[in-house]
Amino acid sequence: MVLALNLAMILVLAGCLTLAYYLKKFWPLIAGVVIVFIYTFVQPSYMPKGIVERVALPEFEVKELELQDRLRKAVPGSERDAAREQKIIDGMEWYKPQQKGEDK
Repeated sequence: MVLALNLAMILVLAGCLTLAYYLKKFWPLIAGVVIVFIYTFVQPSYMPKGIVERVALPEFEVKELELQDRLRKAVPGSERDAAREQKIIDGMEWYKPQQKGEDK
């Protein structure tokens, strides 16, 4: 977008120069320069205006931390097999067949 706006001003100057050449007059060239001069003051600037002061970084406290091993340890195969066998014996928790004489 900025490129298009800058190119538009170049096209205005080129058009005024062409018009001044074909009319053999000097006023279109002056009008083009005035238009571009006014545009440079009206257009928004994307650069910071004035002096930008740097902000000092706050001092950070140095903390002593101990490393903790939070990774799960491997479960021995015998415990895993025993848990699986117990789940098979107990059955599914969400599916309990209704016994005769029980109410919902």
